[in-house]
Amino acid sequence: MPTMTGFRHAPVSKGIIFATAGASILSQAARASRRTQLFPAALTNALVFRSPAELLFGTLLIYCFRVLERESGPNKYGAFAAISTSLAAAMQFAAQHSGLGLPPCPSGPYGLIFACFAQYYFQVPASNKMLVLGWRLSDKMFLYLMGLQLLLSGGWASLLAGATGLVAGLIYHLNLLGIKRLRFPAFVRRLFANTVGALLGSDGPSSPLTSNTGPRVAAARRGRHATATTAAAAGSAGSVPSGPHLPAPSREAVEQLVSMGFGEADSIRALQLTNNDLQQAIGLLLNS
Repeated sequence: MPTMTGFRHAPVSKGIIFATAGASILSQAARASRRTQLFPAALTNALVFRSPAELLFGTLLIYCFRVLERESGPNKYGAFAAISTSLAAAMQFAAQHSGLGLPPCPSGPYGLIFACFAQYYFQVPASNKMLVLGWRLSDKMFLYLMGLQLLLSGGWASLLAGATGLVAGLIYHLNLLGIKRLRFPAFVRRLFANTVGALLGSDGPSSPLTSNTGPRVAAARRGRHATATTAAAAGSAGSVPSGPHLPAPSREAVEQLVSMGFGEADSIRALQLTNNDLQQAIGLLLNS
């Protein structure tokens, strides 16, 4: 089957987007035809967005947050998604039964999305800076604006849902009660890997940087085989050999990108193409 290179190394994000989009579209179609609810209430609250606008912004944000899964790995990110969603749902339940007359929270993965905002703020560096009306802003600002749109889409109800997600994300980031150590049991991971994971986790053999064009990229392609095979041997020397006419990336920068989940060969080429600028290399890898 054809692969989606935008979801390379992010099978959990792919599964969440497909499940959310499919459940939301089917539920909206059922409401339009005045049929009964298609999914159980718990599943509806966790997945189904109420309107097409919320679905658009919500799934786009989950897609952008796939960088968190690439950095931490599918197992850890899957545990984070389950934990943050459960924490946010528990806080929403407590708030709505507190006797304060708070509105019911909208359905949809608000808890996960805004928990991801907390992780994104602390873990992902800005890759580009720009001046807008005298303000120096990073490229992360566009994601924050999309989040603000989703946060305000339902008035006080969506504000409450977003707040519980942010708190859940902060609890996870601070590792309260050792919550980061929680993982799915081994048999659950094996079951997922052998069933749904087999469909969602297939990555194409192509490199995310091979679709670019230009003389510097062509030079990187010519030198990529020699670079990849000699990278490990060059570790003790403190630098990685490069292709012709390209700067040699530092071993420390390559290891930092690899630790974030990117392939070693792709990390080397990204650093070469950005003249060893780590933040620009991260941006190139994320946007390719």
